[in-house]
Amino acid sequence: MRILIALIVAVTGLWLSPEPPPTTVEEVPAPRFASIDDALRFISRKVDVPVGLPPLPDNAKLQSDNPVIVSRTRGVTTGYLYLTIGPRRPLILSYGVSGFDGCGGDDAREVDVNGQLGLLATSPGHRWSSIIWPANRETLEGRYGLSGGIGPDRALAWARAMDRAVTAPDRPATGC
Repeated sequence: MRILIALIVAVTGLWLSPEPPPTTVEEVPAPRFASIDDALRFISRKVDVPVGLPPLPDNAKLQSDNPVIVSRTRGVTTGYLYLTIGPRRPLILSYGVSGFDGCGGDDAREVDVNGQLGLLATSPGHRWSSIIWPANRETLEGRYGLSGGIGPDRALAWARAMDRAVTAPDRPATGC
């Protein structure tokens, strides 16, 4: 549980505040969701931003334990959707407040996500990429985030597709 809370603190950017406000975390067990769409519908009822999905490969599935986490930070509710692509590649989608874990944002480069400022950080060898948008360069936070074991080109393409899914006027709640 402490590792999970530490992850949420890192992802939500609480380390930026000298005295972080209270954060509540709601863990949702995997059996509650029959599908990715069910999990996304749950998140859509909890957060104050539109939700959607990029086009996912056929082998994308919910992470087996704790596929959804909902937290509240500085008055904003954020939903995290934890997926696995293939046998072991994680993919995390966030809706609400998104940030970089650790020092990942320090080297993030500016990218365009459908006319909005995005910040893209990659690990050495491009084995892990994280992108947030619309981004605030000063706080290293954005409204949406996508992070996982994918290269930077795919991360940017999926962020653009996810952004189109959440801004489409006639979008279904689940992005399908």
